[in-house]
This record gives sequence, C-alpha cells and structure tokens, in this order.
Amino acid sequence: MRTWTSAASARPAKFLVACALFAAPAAASDWYVDAVHGNDVNGGASPGDAWRTITHALALAPDAPIGGTQTIHIAPGTYDTALGEAFPIVPRDAFELVGAGPYDTALVGDGTGTIVQAWTGHFIHQYTGPLTLLSGLRLESANYGIDLQSSAGTQYLTVRNCRVLAANIAGVHTSGACSPGCGTTDVTLDHVEIVGCGDGIQFGADTQSPTAKLAIIDSRIVGSTLHGIVESDGGGGTELTLLRTRIHASGGDALWMTQTFSVGLNTTHATLTDCLIAGNVGDGIKAEIPTQLLANSSVRVDVTRSTIADNDHGVEAFVPTSWFPDIVVTLQSSIVEGNVDDLDENPAHPAFTSVSFCDVGDGDFAGANGNFAADPLFVDRVAGDWRLAWASPCIETGDPATPSGALDLAGNPRPIDGDLDTLERFDVGAFEFAPLFLKSSGELGTALTLELWGAPNDATTVYFTRKAFGAAQATPFGELDLDPLAMHVFRAKAVGSGPPKLITRPIPFLSALVGRTFAFQALTRSAAAPLGAAYTNGVEVTFIP
Repeated sequence: MRTWTSAASARPAKFLVACALFAAPAAASDWYVDAVHGNDVNGGASPGDAWRTITHALALAPDAPIGGTQTIHIAPGTYDTALGEAFPIVPRDAFELVGAGPYDTALVGDGTGTIVQAWTGHFIHQYTGPLTLLSGLRLESANYGIDLQSSAGTQYLTVRNCRVLAANIAGVHTSGACSPGCGTTDVTLDHVEIVGCGDGIQFGADTQSPTAKLAIIDSRIVGSTLHGIVESDGGGGTELTLLRTRIHASGGDALWMTQTFSVGLNTTHATLTDCLIAGNVGDGIKAEIPTQLLANSSVRVDVTRSTIADNDHGVEAFVPTSWFPDIVVTLQSSIVEGNVDDLDENPAHPAFTSVSFCDVGDGDFAGANGNFAADPLFVDRVAGDWRLAWASPCIETGDPATPSGALDLAGNPRPIDGDLDTLERFDVGAFEFAPLFLKSSGELGTALTLELWGAPNDATTVYFTRKAFGAAQATPFGELDLDPLAMHVFRAKAVGSGPPKLITRPIPFLSALVGRTFAFQALTRSAAAPLGAAYTNGVEVTFIP
C-alpha cells in the first residue's frame, strides 16, 4: 500500500502561495499589498504598484462580481498598527485575503482586540458569504484571532493554511444568535494551526438560531491555556466535524461539549474521524448536560479511527443523576488508553451505545464486538509520538468495513500491510502502522529519514525510483508500488521492532531537484509472509526550495 509525506503540509509557509502570487499578471479581480515595498498612494493592481496596508486595499477594491471573487495578494511582511493597519481587519463578502504563507505574512495585534472580525446583525453588517477566504496568514497577539458572529442570516468563512498564535481569549470564536434577528455561522478551518491561545476555539449557537456548523480538517490545536475546543449550544444546535485533526497539551479539556439553555430542541453533535486527542490536562472529550432544566437536550459524539490517550478522562459523558436527557457516544476502531479513566459515564444513564473494534485500556467492552484491552505500543508517548510501533495489538484489528483509501492522520491511505504477511487489513486508532515511514519536508538542505520496522534484525532491501509511484502491481510478495523497470537499490539494512532502524540522507542544495519526486519501497524478510518476505508500503517525497 502506498503512503506518502506531503511536503506542502510539512512546510506550508514558504512556497505554497508565494511562488505563484507574483508570477502572473494582475487580472481585474487581483489586487496587491506589500508591507515592505508598497505605498497606499499606488494603484494596487500589480505587485510593482502594490498598496501598503490591507485596510486600504479592502476600502478601495471594488465589490466582487456576481458569482466571482476579488483576491487581495498580501506579500511577506508584518502588518501591524505601526504600518498603518486598523484592527480588526473586516473581510468583505467574496474577498480572498491570500498571504505568502503563515511563516511569512503576519498580522500582528497589540495583545488586545481582534485581528479578523465579521459581525452581522441589526446594527452591524459585515456579511461574509461562502466565497470568503483567509489563506497563507499568521494572526497573532490579540484577544481573538478570528471572531465571526451573526444574528441575521448565515455568516461563512473558510480559513486555509493559516496559523493563529497567542490569542488571549480564543484563537477562533464563532457564534450564531437570535437577538434581534436569528443568524448562524458556517466555518471551515483547513490546514490551520492554533497555538498557545486561551481557548483554541469557541464555537456555539444561542437560543433558537439555526444550527451552527464548524468543520476542522488536517489541523492542529496545541498548547491552549484553557480548552482546545469549547462547543456550546444554547438552543440553536451545533454541528462540529473534525477530520485528521490533533488536539494536544491543553490546560483543560481537549473538546468540551455542553448545553447552556433550554429553548427549543438543543442538539450538540461532534464527529471525529482519524483524530488524535492526547496529552491534555483535562478530559479528552467531555460531553455534558449540566442542569436538569435542559429537558430538550441532546448531545451526540461519534468517534471513528481516532486515538484518545494520556488525558484525565478519555471520554466523559455527564448528566444529572436524576435526569433523563439524551447523551449518545459511539466509538469505532479507536484507541482510548492511558487516561486516568478511559470511559466514564453516569451508570444510571449509559451513554456508550455502540463500541466496536476498539482498544479501551481499562477493559470496558473487552471481549465483544471486536473490542479488547491492551497496551497499544505507541512509538514514544513521552515524546508525544502516538503512532503504533511494530507488533502493536492495534495493527490489522480494526473494523473490516473501513472504506479503502480513507486517509489516516499522517495522510497514509488505509489499509497497509502492517504485519508483513502480504495481506492488507485495517488498524485501530488514528495512525495506520507503516513498516516503512518517511520523515522529510522535502526541503533542499534538510535531512531525509526512513524508518524501517519489522521483526528484530530481519534483513530488508530498500528500493527507489526517480519518479512517483507507478501502477500498483500484485506480486507473490504483496503489492509493488514502484515502477519495476525504474527501480534501483537504495540501501540494504536490518529492521528494528522498536526503536526502528533508520536511514538518513541529506537532500543536496541542487536546484535541479526542485519539483522532482522520488519514491521508496522495501522488500523485508518476514516469517509471516508465505514466501518469507513481503513488500512494505511505498513512500514518496517531492523536493522543494
């Protein structure tokens, strides 16, 4: 089975946008801002005629055409009040604010207020529709990084390839309300990193507003002083979707789901798929209905192929002892282990209605529906590496109904032949075990490291091609992903069961390598394979400047 390392996700800041922004001539819908070389007396229609501030660009750029967008390209630099920026930055409907990357384009506040804000209601009209985008930016040093609120209609925002740092109250805050009208929010965070904020995300709905939606994809919420995510429903309903997202090192709960009001039918729902919730001081997931006044409350949590480890409670479902609200928790192909208490519910109101193919460390549900209780054998939980090591009981014991091609938290397609018996089956937890694992950003001048896993001291031969994967071929040794006519021996070595054996090579500073893709796959001796050896998964990397 193929796997890969995405150079773009490993190092998003320096090349994703910058290489393309200033190469093409400006179209009527493209405008340019440059903190270093720009001037607000310029026309803004080309990189050489760029404005200096985002505030000025948003004030002067024309409205987006119907069905189209206006794009403001923001060059590397620091955009702050000393430059002339006025915070909060208020994006306009169907505008794309596109920076050169979250390590290069920084919007820096003074430790108060909000960096980016859009409010719509009776007195304020800062409407943002489905085409409104923030991309390639770093937002830091404020009370809120992003604050999106509506009490009139739906407020939309997509945030992609951004970092939010040092927001005192919350990195991202979204809220729907019903005063004086009724509004809601629909937000997508894609490849977003939220680091060192009070709460990472505050997400909610008030009274009878329409259901608020938040999707978080391929993102990280790290080092929150309080909670990673607070999902709070005051009556309108909330729908939270997390896909391949990590919540780590929060000072409180990683995900706190709570009800706050009893008007209408309160529905708080979270879906977590291929996620890691680990090393948080509080609970991994706390789903609660805190008061008997919430007669119409409903909280649902669906966890699939995820790892919840080394928190206080892994998953806690709390309801008042004498009350009968609706809390439902489902767990599938997930690891809940190493927490002070892995699963905790009110015995009078069982919440864990469906648990299957899970490793629950304290023994709950073991022996039924494919569940078991065992040490998952993480690579290095002390160092924060919750991948599976060789011979983990979670390898190839997941739900056989898992859809092929689903990506794990590292971006690897499931399933992988983890035990080197030439058969591919699904694993339990956020990470599919890969006998060949690549660590590399692909950046020239950095190191490329291959991890080799297997039975101790079994021999392996690593092959490579100077191009991407070929068409997968079935062989007596399992699936071959490399082009057999282009394969060369990279290195012969022994494998290790923990720690793995390593092959490390520097990536030369050769401009000719930029954009080139190299692919690797190993043939490893294995007593589990019919012919005594099996192909590992394949990995590939594309080199970048």
